[in-house]
Amino acid sequence: MGDWILGWSGGVLSAENDFYDLVEAHVDKPLRVYVYSYDFDTLREVVLIPNRHWGGEGLLGCVFGFGLLHRIPPQAEDRIPGTMPPELQDQGEDYETQDLFIPADAGGQHTPTQPAEWRRHDHEPWERDTDSHGHVHAHIEGRSRDGSDDMLSDRAHRPAPISTGPARAHMLNAMKFLTLGILSCLPVAFAAFGVTTSGSGMVVDSGAGLVTTINTSNGDITSLIFNGKQLQDSSKFTHLSSGLGSATLTSSVANNIAVITIKTSTITHYYIVRSGINTLYIGTYASAEPSVGELRFIARLSKSALPNGVVSAEVNGGSVIEGSDVFLLNGQTRSKFYSSVRFIEDQVHGVTGSDVGVYMIIPGVGYETSSGGPFFRDINNQGSAQQELYFYMNSNHQQTETYRTGFFGPYAMAVTTGSAPSASLDTSFMDSLGLQGYVPASGRGTVSGTYSGTFSSLPVTIGFKSSVAQYWIAGTGGSFTRNMMKPGTYSITLFEGEIEAGTGTVTVNAGQTSSITLTPTLSRLSTIWSIGTVDGTPGGFLNADKIQTMHPSDSRMGNWGPITYTIGSSSASSFPMAQFKGVNNPTVTAIKWTASSSQIGARTLRIRTTEAFAGGRPQITVNSWTSNAPSAPTAVDSRG
Repeated sequence: MGDWILGWSGGVLSAENDFYDLVEAHVDKPLRVYVYSYDFDTLREVVLIPNRHWGGEGLLGCVFGFGLLHRIPPQAEDRIPGTMPPELQDQGEDYETQDLFIPADAGGQHTPTQPAEWRRHDHEPWERDTDSHGHVHAHIEGRSRDGSDDMLSDRAHRPAPISTGPARAHMLNAMKFLTLGILSCLPVAFAAFGVTTSGSGMVVDSGAGLVTTINTSNGDITSLIFNGKQLQDSSKFTHLSSGLGSATLTSSVANNIAVITIKTSTITHYYIVRSGINTLYIGTYASAEPSVGELRFIARLSKSALPNGVVSAEVNGGSVIEGSDVFLLNGQTRSKFYSSVRFIEDQVHGVTGSDVGVYMIIPGVGYETSSGGPFFRDINNQGSAQQELYFYMNSNHQQTETYRTGFFGPYAMAVTTGSAPSASLDTSFMDSLGLQGYVPASGRGTVSGTYSGTFSSLPVTIGFKSSVAQYWIAGTGGSFTRNMMKPGTYSITLFEGEIEAGTGTVTVNAGQTSSITLTPTLSRLSTIWSIGTVDGTPGGFLNADKIQTMHPSDSRMGNWGPITYTIGSSSASSFPMAQFKGVNNPTVTAIKWTASSSQIGARTLRIRTTEAFAGGRPQITVNSWTSNAPSAPTAVDSRG
């Protein structure tokens, strides 16, 4: 059966083109491949350095076969770069030539005469450990399936050559269609875990198929290879904010953990890799808010490798209809803003391709230094010429509170074979790494509490915030426990749905549990009639189920009105969730209510608005009476 290339240091090769692309990406760079010999039941590690001027059959210019990779002939002095050396055309019986992912011998059937020097080299002992000729270098080792290591040193063990002629050619053509599926029972070899530096790149190998290259001058991730597939876009890179401009990089490896530290005057950014795990653990320390006014991690990934993102955020090929970030594509409105998910629900989000997925994970205390609280939401994805994957730590997209500084995270970017990873990512190993601003579990405390009197039909959330951290926890059956909190004094909010129903304060001490009892103070007066539920959201109203994923002008939206609403027969789902001055003003032509005699008299109409833009606020007319315009609501200084 001969020899087969099973994979390389980045993973398994699954097709002919994979190998061609791999060689193309390693011109003048070391390329480590793993070659399996069926005849000798050995797996060999071979390091090559492809060069464009060596060989007429491609970048390597050599035939792949057992014992041959380390016997590349010396380049003749008068040889024209790019032409085929005679040895590559030779089909002499001294070489066994086999099909790998490409035929081992793609030459013709004739046998040209070899120069004496090359012929002499062909008959030299082939059991040397290393050799280098021309521009191809190889180091070869053998490992048998029983775990023993043997240098392949006995020429007598070389398999007999395949005969030439039509039968041999037929065999080679047939072997082209043999895939790795046949060899699936064989061990897959990966490069060793660790950190190396090559030119301007710091290369971090997980030892399990993920190889990350980081630019040593600015901290950009310029290459992200998983199982041999390049996931990083080649024109735009992966980094913090919009790139750090310039930074200082250092690395350390201990206890099977590699830590890459990227520093500027105000930022210390960490990439951490554990041996055997295809995840980049990330932490960001910021002593000041970036000048761009937001702090985000953005992975600009290859669209061809990872074509599947959030559909409502796929904008490539669309035309702009608002600002510079809302598009019309195939009759639908699209925007990066339509990829957002409430923080309380957003622990894992990602993009996928064929047999690959890249996911952001925000576990445990990952949001503690972010801003906005449990119901804040921000951009997760945009499908442009690149596949953009985000973790927004803070932004002015509907900013509701002052930014925090300090250690953001831990968070992570996990690479899988497609399926989403668990949100329960263990980051406890980071406690001992000495990261700037990081607070280990031993320096944290717990709050345990009870609550009563909440509206039974609404979910309860307890939120905590201070100038240095924020947390939340869902209430269940009248009680809650929130652990892993930084020491300090926190304001507490008891939420019914998303509306503030009660408040309190609590002080947290490291290694201790504090107690608190909460009671709602939200006024829920008896009503004659109401439209919708008082929960702090427009949920249940017309188009509320669409407003987070499409523009109000989208043809999929229900008609914004104006409408006529009849108390007792109309439903909240027919009442528009928003009022636009130029679209549905008035929102309703009439709210029809036939009052009984006991309902007539002085009554109060309450209208609760959850958000307003440009000073928008409601004004009502009852019969012949028109109310004054209420004062403008607090402005939220952004769109989003």
